[in-house]
Amino acid sequence: MSIFFIIFFVVIVVLIALEILRSTKKKPSYGVESVTDKGETVRSKKEKIVADYFNSRNIEYEYEKEIDVDGEKMLTDFYLPEHDLYVEYWGLDKVKNKTGDEYRARKAKKIELYDRGNLKLISLNQDDIPDLENIFPRKLDELAKGTKSGFGGLKSILFGKSKKKYHCTDCGGDLSAEGEFCTNCGTSETVHCVSCGSKEPVGTVYCSSCGESVN
Repeated sequence: MSIFFIIFFVVIVVLIALEILRSTKKKPSYGVESVTDKGETVRSKKEKIVADYFNSRNIEYEYEKEIDVDGEKMLTDFYLPEHDLYVEYWGLDKVKNKTGDEYRARKAKKIELYDRGNLKLISLNQDDIPDLENIFPRKLDELAKGTKSGFGGLKSILFGKSKKKYHCTDCGGDLSAEGEFCTNCGTSETVHCVSCGSKEPVGTVYCSSCGESVN
């Protein structure tokens, strides 16, 4: 066996090993790559919807942030640094084939790492995307109740003022959720946060000062 053949064989083996190592670190790609309103490329149309949802509300996020949990690295879908919150979109969770099986195994591993690292996570699936405007705030509220973090600032951004119509308790007239008094009879249109006492317009769901529920 010539020295040239041995060198050639070693080079091939090294290249194969490097490719295997690279592929194990790379996040598998599922779906059609799409460009967000912010101009970045994401791995699927549904991830674009999630990214644009955050961007339209001026919620800072990092896409595919790599984290380390007890020496194990993984790429996350979205990380909201101002709120220390991770968001995963599980796009193939319901697929019934080998790809789906591999995806669910990867999902289980990622969730195990999130739990082990005591990281705050909101999971989204395909059914959530069409109604993301209502689903995400609800899941955030559920997570907040189970953790020490109230996500006050994020709640204020997502909830803001309720679209529900309110009526003056004295005269029954419509309240505009703006200003301090009913324009019909002069009754106060403001409510006070039970947590911090801050004065908010009628119709406010979460306090703009402390982020807690007004009522």
